[in-house]
Amino acid sequence: MQSIIKFEFKEHLKTSQATFESIGHSVEVAAKLCIDCLKNGNKILLFGNGGSAADAQHMPQNWSADTKPNAKVWQRLP
Repeated sequence: MQSIIKFEFKEHLKTSQATFESIGHSVEVAAKLCIDCLKNGNKILLFGNGGSAADAQHMPQNWSADTKPNAKVWQRLP
C-alpha cells in the first residue's frame, strides 16, 4: 500500500512542477493585474455556468477570508 501512495504523491509532484514551469509566470502576471485593479478601486468580476458559477460565488469570500481576519468581504452583484 505504501508503494502505491508514494507513487501517487510522486506523480502529483511531477504534475505540479510541470504546471508551475508551464504557467507559473502567467499566474504571477494575472495576480499582479488583480492586485493593481483592486488597489486602483476597481472590481474583478467572476462568473460561470453551473459548477463554475458556484466557484465564482465562493471565490471572493475565500480570498477575503484568507487575507485578514477582519477583511472587507468583496461586494457581489445580486
